Amino acid sequence: MADVLNAILRRLEWPELPTFSRQETKEWDPALFNALLKMCVLVEIAPARTVECDGCENGCFVEVDIQRHGEKVQGFSYCGRFGMMEVDLNDLKHWAVSMENLSKQIAKTLSLNIEVVEIYKDIWSLGHRYIGRRRRDFYFLRSARVTNNFQTSLTGFPFAVVFVPVTLPVGLPPDICFFPLARYSNLSESGINIGLLDIESALSSGKMCEPAQIIPFQTTPGTKWEQISIRFISDEEVKITVKGQSRTIHFSEMGFKDRRKGGQPTKLWLILRLLAEHNGQIAWGDLKLRGQEDKLKHNVSELRKCLKAYFVIDDDPFYPYKEERSYRTRFIIEDFRYGG
Repeated sequence: MADVLNAILRRLEWPELPTFSRQETKEWDPALFNALLKMCVLVEIAPARTVECDGCENGCFVEVDIQRHGEKVQGFSYCGRFGMMEVDLNDLKHWAVSMENLSKQIAKTLSLNIEVVEIYKDIWSLGHRYIGRRRRDFYFLRSARVTNNFQTSLTGFPFAVVFVPVTLPVGLPPDICFFPLARYSNLSESGINIGLLDIESALSSGKMCEPAQIIPFQTTPGTKWEQISIRFISDEEVKITVKGQSRTIHFSEMGFKDRRKGGQPTKLWLILRLLAEHNGQIAWGDLKLRGQEDKLKHNVSELRKCLKAYFVIDDDPFYPYKEERSYRTRFIIEDFRYGG
């Protein structure tokens, strides 16, 4: 069963409008889905005009033709393999995540004082409460990428508590306390629960700036490696596309940050980048790998584990070495740092 609240928070960090299709919500606990609807954290929007075709394993998105015959309304899509197929119109339903209503639920759970207000785009002031003898002002940001303007506005206010959905900002400012909401919250039929005692403990100990673990990429059940594309757009970021949906990801979000070296990328990130430079295929004879065969074998083995954990796919992301006589990825990986 999918982690519903985690899926919501993960989706908030997408640059596009955070929406969910009926196909995605089918994997959720119905009671939790209904709780989100009751809180208006999910709000139904205009139906989709495309649907994922289940006629084959490619997972293509095809347009739906709506036909009316008197009072009867039907939807049809065309599959290149199976021809015209009827579509359940309920499968076109879509829901958007309401930042305003989610912010109100967070404030309600924490019993904060003051009205919830959007002070900048995607930045919400939740109110305040006293922890110990100190007043704490709480905020909620849609993603870590909107922190630049926010940090400027909070200069000189070291007691602010800032929630981000999942990913912490790179280069955390020392005077603002950031918390990944995915770590400190959960969802039940009665609503969203937040571990205030854990937050208070983290504030007093000063250990609030490291999430407990990397939160996996929210791939839908049945996703294949062949449906994933990874493009390096800089030394530190990749653009990941899965079934037509794209996100820009920093290496730290994928678990490739080496804390022993001040947050620099690990060797596994460099191996991933090397794969991109060679269009997803590297072998012993490559110039950069001569004399490093044993290290390469070990690093690819570790990279395999990281990729499977991050994308939540059990299958091997690499083709069998014996067949290829090289390490070749099942997913597309390219180097676009210099324009492709």
